[in-house]
Amino acid sequence: MLCHRNGRMEKKDHLCWKNWKGPSTAMESDSIVEGLLYLETVHHIRCTRLVRDGDSNTIAKCRERISYGGRILKVECANNAVRRYGRAIQKLQGNTTRFSGPAGIKGRQLLKQKIMKLIKGARNAIKSNAINNHN
Repeated sequence: MLCHRNGRMEKKDHLCWKNWKGPSTAMESDSIVEGLLYLETVHHIRCTRLVRDGDSNTIAKCRERISYGGRILKVECANNAVRRYGRAIQKLQGNTTRFSGPAGIKGRQLLKQKIMKLIKGARNAIKSNAINNHN
């Protein structure tokens, strides 16, 4: 399908994202694969690290469709990692069946008070580790 996009770019035959009919996760991974292929063919750039969220489908498609895909590493986004950690703590804090009785109630109340400190500690641990490892 030919996409005219806007008047400033050259017209080329490609899969147009404006006409996408599949799931949004497939569109995201296919567009990243197309972008990596474009960088390699046009600019001779090989991206070997992708900063991503928890979706492993994109990395799998990159490894499958790109010639150097086996060397692509997934770098976890710190914001998503901390967000998932916070959700897990909140889920744990709300688990009344596993943490019942007087001790469970007291533990859940204490955890509720400390959630923000735990999340800030996780973010600081990621930051400190990234600085120490220069990544």
